[in-house]
Amino acid sequence: MYRDQLKVLLRQYPDAVKYTKASFGWGTKSGKEYLELEPRMTLVSERSYNEEMKKYSIRGKLFAIIGKNINNRLAVYKW
Repeated sequence: MYRDQLKVLLRQYPDAVKYTKASFGWGTKSGKEYLELEPRMTLVSERSYNEEMKKYSIRGKLFAIIGKNINNRLAVYKW
């Protein structure tokens, strides 16, 4: 049982694209990138998730200082 779970965790690509030359990229550098997809939206605010979490933990305070853009960001849009 655990061996099967480990295989799933270590698998790099889903079976559907395993033998293709597909590449995966995750995330965006800025919330402004979404504005190109839908010009009717406007970006109201964007802040680092770490900035928000620094209120609640020491880890959040540390990452707010050294890893401002490493983690997810919270973005608010207006339609």
